[in-house]
Order: sequence, then structure tokens, then C-alpha cells
Amino acid sequence: MVRYISGWSLLALLSVLACVLTEQRVGETRRQIGLRHRAIGLDTMEEGARQRQLVQERHDRALGLLAPLRRPIAPELPTLLRRIPADVQVQEIIVTAEEWQVHGQRAPAPDQTVSAFTVRLAREETGRSP
Repeated sequence: MVRYISGWSLLALLSVLACVLTEQRVGETRRQIGLRHRAIGLDTMEEGARQRQLVQERHDRALGLLAPLRRPIAPELPTLLRRIPADVQVQEIIVTAEEWQVHGQRAPAPDQTVSAFTVRLAREETGRSP
């Protein structure tokens, strides 16, 4: 009968040992999974930072390329306004690097209908006084 009890004791001891070893293995696996998730999160954050840096560099480069084309319109505006007749109601002014475009309508004379008015002036023309 002692042999029979020791067999059960050996089986119980092996079961406890197996559970302990299995639990350690599960804990190590979970730790490795957590470390992988952390590494993926860090890589994602670094990629986002790189993308933001690339966008900023692209924006700065675009502004640098456009800088020679940008110039203030305030000095040219009075010269442009002098070239628009007084009876024109301006609806839209489009300013590009090359020209001014003014769209509007002339006030109708008593016997006429409203007529469209458009003037296109090169930026160089408006840069100097008439």
C-alpha cells in the first residue's frame, strides 16, 4: 500500500512541477509578446515623426522655390486702381505671379445694358507709375 501512495505522490509532484514550468513558459511568452508590441509602437511613433519631418521639409522647400515669385501687392495696387474706369463695379481681382486680372461690370448708361469689363495687366506694368 505504501507503493501505491508513493505513486500518487510522484504523480502529484510531477503535475505540480509541470504546472510551474508551464506557467513560467506562459509568463515568458507574454513578456515577449509585450516587448514586441512595445517595439512595434515605438517604430510606429518614429515613422510618424519621420513623416511629419518629411512633410515639413517639403513645405519649406516649396516656400523656398516660390519665394522669388512672391512679392507684395500693396505698392502695385494704387497703380492698378487708377487704370480701372470709375464706372466699373469690380467683382473679382486675381493676382498671379505674372499678371493682374480684374473682372467686373460697367455701370449701365441710360440707353445701354450692363457690359462686362475685364482687364489684364502684366505685373511689370503695374510696378511702375504711368
